Amino acid sequence: MKLFRRRFKGFYAFILFICFTSIAPAQIGHERSYHAQLYEILNHGDAIRIESRINDMKDIPSKDTMAYIGALRMKLAGILGSPLQKLSTFKEGKKSLEKAISMDSINAEYRFLRLIIQENAPGILAYNHNLEEDKMYIIQKFPKLNEFLKSEIRKYASTSKVLTLANLNE
Repeated sequence: MKLFRRRFKGFYAFILFICFTSIAPAQIGHERSYHAQLYEILNHGDAIRIESRINDMKDIPSKDTMAYIGALRMKLAGILGSPLQKLSTFKEGKKSLEKAISMDSINAEYRFLRLIIQENAPGILAYNHNLEEDKMYIIQKFPKLNEFLKSEIRKYASTSKVLTLANLNE
């Protein structure tokens, strides 16, 4: 009986190992795909795609979701027609992103999202106070970031006036 239990435990451990090693890459791939879609929408999304992504994420309570929805709302504000609608949507997005940053101020991705928005926000909104701070933080943390985020930062830096490829290579 003891021999059977040992073999069963070994078999069970083997099955768990197989499950975790086959599921983990799929989850990582899904997460990267999800992030890739998010950044694609942030860079080139129209109002319908942005609103659709926001609606998809609304019921997922997390700091990440709060930051992503905030950035997407601020991007959406630039596309909307009415000045009043633009301003209220921008403020709503700003509140979400800033709350996520206050909850996790060491998250370089949130700082990167804020840098993107602040660099591209119209001056009249006066939402540009953290550009230098976020730039320096991203440069400092860049070597330790995951490859996907590094790639997105490099893409952005290739056209940015605030965060340049030269900054990242120093």
